[in-house]
Amino acid sequence: MIISFSACSSDDPLVPSITVPTGTENYFGKNIDFETSAAEKNITFNANMDWKVEIPQNIAWCKVSPQSGGAGTQNVKISVSDNDTYDDHSTVLRFSVGDSTKTIIVNQKQLDALTLTADKFEIPQEGGTIDVEVKSNIDFTYSIPDEYKTWIHAASTRGGTRALTSHHLAFTIDASEEYEKREGQIVIKSNNKEEIINVYQGGGGLLTLTSNEIAVGSEGGTAEVVVNSNFDFDVEMPNVDWLQKVDASMSRAISSHVIKFNVAENTTIEERNAIVRIFDKNSSLSETVKIIQEKGVAIKFASPSIELMEEGAEKLKYTNNLKDKKVTFKSSNPEIATVSEEGMVKAISRGKATITIVSADGQYSDNCEVIVKNIVDYLEASCLGCNGVVINGLIQSGSKLNWSLINKSNVDIVLKSLQLVDGVTGSAGNEMDVEDKVPAGQGVSYTVTIGRLGIYAPVTCRYKIKYNNKTYIVEAVYKNSLW
Repeated sequence: MIISFSACSSDDPLVPSITVPTGTENYFGKNIDFETSAAEKNITFNANMDWKVEIPQNIAWCKVSPQSGGAGTQNVKISVSDNDTYDDHSTVLRFSVGDSTKTIIVNQKQLDALTLTADKFEIPQEGGTIDVEVKSNIDFTYSIPDEYKTWIHAASTRGGTRALTSHHLAFTIDASEEYEKREGQIVIKSNNKEEIINVYQGGGGLLTLTSNEIAVGSEGGTAEVVVNSNFDFDVEMPNVDWLQKVDASMSRAISSHVIKFNVAENTTIEERNAIVRIFDKNSSLSETVKIIQEKGVAIKFASPSIELMEEGAEKLKYTNNLKDKKVTFKSSNPEIATVSEEGMVKAISRGKATITIVSADGQYSDNCEVIVKNIVDYLEASCLGCNGVVINGLIQSGSKLNWSLINKSNVDIVLKSLQLVDGVTGSAGNEMDVEDKVPAGQGVSYTVTIGRLGIYAPVTCRYKIKYNNKTYIVEAVYKNSLW
């Protein structure tokens, strides 16, 4: 036997090149654009000899991995970190193979900003000019709502430099001929960003409240009102025992004062309210805040629902704020749960029933749902799998089915027997007596060997359970891949 080897060679030198595999997106000579948040993009290319990528030295926000490699197909990840600046990012990545170079431009959007250095201005009665500083790197517009145009006017605008630019907007506020306070707004808007400038102007004396009405739930709690004033004010409390002033910090000049009130629980069945007067003791200037409290519950169960086991019992707790404390109880389904005159509920059988409490005059009531479960609701039966052969859905003789039963209740049970049911014929096999105690919170497992005739899937396993002198059935099903 003669074996010969031959080789061919070419004097033509290898031309360095970077190519993109068919079906792969070509990013070379193009831009990759990222949003403001951190992200990454994978690119694929072929190099016919060693390659490398050059990243400008002062660029920390853009990373490339790997940055060099040998010949063959390359998978390179280009990633950018969060852009928390107000400038766009841009850089050029240069991929080189020998003296052949291709570039990719990486761009990342700036962090859009539209902020105000101050959004609230308090103007004296004689009026004046406000200077609003808007810091933004995006275009924006401003507007004065129609209802404020008679006394708030745009004066001038001056801008700053690129990136996060400071724009100064000047507005003139006319002198107020009113004694009472007035409030206005200026709206700064850009696409989905919006800022509101609030303008507050007083008359002869400044006394404004954040709200003239405060709603409090029947359970009571703390109510607060913020008072803007330029004088020492007094607080006149109503003659009621359920409302008390906690604190009020006051000072001269235009400032905000927080007044806190403790509101007691409303144990009546009527809504109640009280008016607090805040006034200037040296003039007729005053404001009032009305505190409105919801009516208390007349009759209410402590819980909207309870859960009981069959033959279990529980006395329902409830609140009764009526003068007449007599109530009656009624069950919507006594076959599920009964209730005594004292509110003692007894679970009869599995299901749901509604217990209703009714006042003596029949005007007030509340409901509590009773969910009755039996032991079956706390048992988890399952098939752990099949060790054997299944042909056309027939589990062959000698195969083994593994079954499990977990007792998730807080009582012990007895597993009497297991019984398998054929999934095609519906025939039930012989009961397999086990007589095993399954303690609360524990489980048992069994392996059943299939007899000589086999059994068709899906196979049902019936677990016969005994608890509290009653027998229950729990089922689990084995399904092979065809079912």
